[in-house]
Amino acid sequence: MKIPPKIKFVLVNTGILIAGILAIIIVQFFIEAIFAFLKPFVLSPFESSVPFLLTKSILMALAAATTYYFFVKYLERREPAELSFPYLVKETAAGTALGFLMITTVVIILYLFDYLRFGEINNFSEIYNGLRIAILSGVVEEILFRGLVFRLIQKMFGTWIALIISSLLFGFSHLANPNATLWSSTAISIEAGLLLGSVYILTNRLWIPIGLHFGWNLTQGGIFNIPVSGHDVGGIIQVRLIGNPFFSGGSFGLENSAIAVILCTVVAGVILMRAVKAEKIIKPFDEYKRLTA
Repeated sequence: MKIPPKIKFVLVNTGILIAGILAIIIVQFFIEAIFAFLKPFVLSPFESSVPFLLTKSILMALAAATTYYFFVKYLERREPAELSFPYLVKETAAGTALGFLMITTVVIILYLFDYLRFGEINNFSEIYNGLRIAILSGVVEEILFRGLVFRLIQKMFGTWIALIISSLLFGFSHLANPNATLWSSTAISIEAGLLLGSVYILTNRLWIPIGLHFGWNLTQGGIFNIPVSGHDVGGIIQVRLIGNPFFSGGSFGLENSAIAVILCTVVAGVILMRAVKAEKIIKPFDEYKRLTA
């Protein structure tokens, strides 16, 4: 029985998506296994040190990016323009600045409405744990959810379906985190999924989403010492979230705050309008039509 061309197109790209996700995960586990193997012989004295943990996170992030690069280049047989190196510094810096600005804005709003109080200033070294987590999550999660999930679903079913599916998968992948609820995962789907997806749609590159994700997590955890998606990472400024968790975010962090959801949705909406105006929206099976024309 002959498979219809459109169904074959979907099956092939779904296979590529699954293979890409597995490749990233396998490489991450492989690096963890190497560190675990070396631990008794070499690494035991250093395993809890800041330089060691930071180096490990950087290596794992680089491994994910390298795996993705060669996966796209040799399996998909194209140059991965979404990792175009000339844009790396400028767009990653812009994304990081946007992440810092958005978290700081949420913090100021919560402070003004008495949902947040500032405490003492910790040693600057408290930022390093937040830094390593921000590097790892910013790179690996963006490669998985925007580089693979969003991009390949968009290739098959168009931009809007890809944005909805990738946002939901991203949000609910955090459901197992400490203090997570259905609302917190829904909130992440709306605020982070839409926002990170929108900047990828506008630029067709991963650098701004990576920088935005990194800047958001670093500012929230490493600077303001607020839980990042339920994880306590330690930070420079002691901050206490008080009052109704629906507004403050509570023990899960600012991702759980309705204020953050509203702010991110507004910004994502503005970016998406720019993307529509720039004709960056792809219709279902546009790529199939282009390939078979």
